[in-house]
Amino acid sequence: MKKYIFFILLVFAFVSLKAQTTQKDSAAKAGADTTKEIWSRVDVEPMPKNGIEGVFMFIEKNFKKPKDSEEAQGRVIVQFVVEKDGSLTNIKVMKGLTPAIDKEAIRVMGLLPKWNPGMSGGQPARVQYTFPVRVN
Repeated sequence: MKKYIFFILLVFAFVSLKAQTTQKDSAAKAGADTTKEIWSRVDVEPMPKNGIEGVFMFIEKNFKKPKDSEEAQGRVIVQFVVEKDGSLTNIKVMKGLTPAIDKEAIRVMGLLPKWNPGMSGGQPARVQYTFPVRVN
């Protein structure tokens, strides 16, 4: 009985992998331009060169809290694309605190040094990333 269940799981896994490969191959054969594609999941996630803690320290050092928002505290959720060269583009606020703080969060994220890009199939890929900016 165990061998039978193992065999069914093995066949299911093979069929699933084959279906994913077929979709990718058919898109490539159809001439789809995958260079502009933005991925949300990749083989290797993009990573800041100084690590996540390095990003938090960079934000803490460079974030200038606007005078009209001195009492505001919390998190600004920022979304952006890590490009194939590691630069950050399309920076936008998904959940903000105040308009002034949101604008400052976008400014500071735009100052970050290049990241190590995400990888898909052994190639650099454009990856959508979401990051919290802590405001104290």
